[in-house]
Amino acid sequence: MRSNGKVLVTIIGAPEIWQIDPKTSTGELLYTFPTGDDYGNCTLGITEYAPDIFAIAVGNFDIPSVSGVEGSWAIWSLDLSYGYVDVNYMTEIPPAVFLNGLTSLPPDEDGHFLLVADSYLGIIYRVDVVEWTWTTFLDDPSLKRNTSAAIQIGVNGIRLFDDYLYFDNSGQAPMFARVPVTGDLTADGSVEVVAAAATFPVNAKYYGYDDFAFDQYGDAWLATNPTRSIVKIEIDEGRGQVVEAGGLNDETVRSCTSVQFGRGDDATTLYVNVNVIGQGGKLLMVDSTASY
Repeated sequence: MRSNGKVLVTIIGAPEIWQIDPKTSTGELLYTFPTGDDYGNCTLGITEYAPDIFAIAVGNFDIPSVSGVEGSWAIWSLDLSYGYVDVNYMTEIPPAVFLNGLTSLPPDEDGHFLLVADSYLGIIYRVDVVEWTWTTFLDDPSLKRNTSAAIQIGVNGIRLFDDYLYFDNSGQAPMFARVPVTGDLTADGSVEVVAAAATFPVNAKYYGYDDFAFDQYGDAWLATNPTRSIVKIEIDEGRGQVVEAGGLNDETVRSCTSVQFGRGDDATTLYVNVNVIGQGGKLLMVDSTASY
């Protein structure tokens, strides 16, 4: 979400960034990243790490096999703070296979670091946005993929919230967990599982926790991709409920992969991106107050 109320979306089928205006239900292509052996064919994680400046994970990804290409992934910056599009190559992460979730401190805190999850290797990297370098933030069993699952995806969505890094694991349980962090985004303790039981009708081949967002009350809202529902987890209780924005046989939120709350007066609106085969991508608006 931009501060002006518009939504930036990444495209797994093309190296593009689009901007959606919810007020007019229109979209515009903001930027197309270079393609070729040294660049990527898709965009995935995105986070605002400074006011109107965003980091984006770009790399090569094969949609039919749901797998990335080692050595093709990099973090780019998209600067919209001057009223025009300024894009810069930040850093490559050579060992990465499938960079997915991406998070940073709130933009008004002007943090120097961001975190990015490799869903295939089960590793979270730490990127210095000043020096444009990277290191390993966390390599833990809770991040690893389920090697017996039909789709090889481990840690997926990641979000910084209240001195913790929260993350989910698509192929384990499904798992929603957290680890404490310091101000310079260093892991400062062990992983704690917040919720491990499936709180929705699970898909036999792929459990499906995907990206997520926190509301103003501190509850986490998770997209569940093929299970066609949105789950709300109360952090203090470690329990979840299926939000009535779709169900197992409801196409409304089928293949929802990411959610994000609006800002300011729009803070109770949950924006949900979905992809229905044969229909392309869609951005939905859900009134979250109905669940309280």
